[in-house]
Formats: sequence, structure tokens, C-alpha cells
Amino acid sequence: MKRTEYEVWAAENVVAQTTEWINGIHYIFATLKDGWIGILETDNFGVYPKIQAADMEHARSWCAMIEPVTVPMDELVPRSN
Repeated sequence: MKRTEYEVWAAENVVAQTTEWINGIHYIFATLKDGWIGILETDNFGVYPKIQAADMEHARSWCAMIEPVTVPMDELVPRSN
């Protein structure tokens, strides 16, 4: 979603939020009204919802397992003709 869309959504649903840089990816941890932590990936183009966690320990551990792809995807997945 675009950052402006995120800001509207956050105003309605988020109690608190923090940002962290983990494994080369910028994350927003948004504490929702129901107590869950929304994990969102962010960059210059937008905000991308990923998953929710019950607490910050689980949110950070999930992010620690994710690594950005550093090679072209066509090398990972060959094209079929």
C-alpha cells in the first residue's frame, strides 16, 4: 500500500509503532488495538503488510529469519520454454 494509505489505516488501527532495520530490511512494528503486533516491510515506495505476532520477541525472531534476495530471480528460477 502507498504510505498515505498506511497512514490512514494506522490512524484507525494502530496504538503504537516502532521501526527497526533487520537483515537489510526496514520493518514497522505496529501494535494494533487488539494487542497483536503487525509486521510491515517498508521502503521508499510503500508499506507492505507481512504477518502478525503475539509479542515483540516473536516479531523480531520472524524478521531475523527473512533475508533479502541478492541475486537476479531468473538465476534462481530458470525459464521454461
